[in-house]
Amino acid sequence: GNTSGGGGETEGDSDSSSSSSSFTSRLVRRIIENLQVEVEDVHVAVRGCGCAAGLVLGSLSLVTTDADGNRTFVDRKADPKDAIASSFLYKELLMSGLGIYLQNDDATMTTNSGDSVQGRMLEAK
Repeated sequence: GNTSGGGGETEGDSDSSSSSSSFTSRLVRRIIENLQVEVEDVHVAVRGCGCAAGLVLGSLSLVTTDADGNRTFVDRKADPKDAIASSFLYKELLMSGLGIYLQNDDATMTTNSGDSVQGRMLEAK
């Protein structure tokens, strides 16, 4: 132990601090490895200087998969079968309905019937 009484760390304090940071790093790693993102119906538009530009995204999905492409939960501690295989992390990214547009100010963002740019892009498919 530490007998200086000056508030220094004892060996026990150091061990608990490193095990706490180790636990935190393992927790953060597990969260990142299993993070799933799913987004639908995104439309971002920028207007100005007599024109408009935009991006339309029908859906986006980012998930963790196994080596065969099946969605899964990664738990490296519970399944240490093969050290080489467990060092890989598989993610799947799926996007659909992605479109980018540029438009002069002459053409308004909606038609007379109220159709949106996104609707007109979907009709053009």
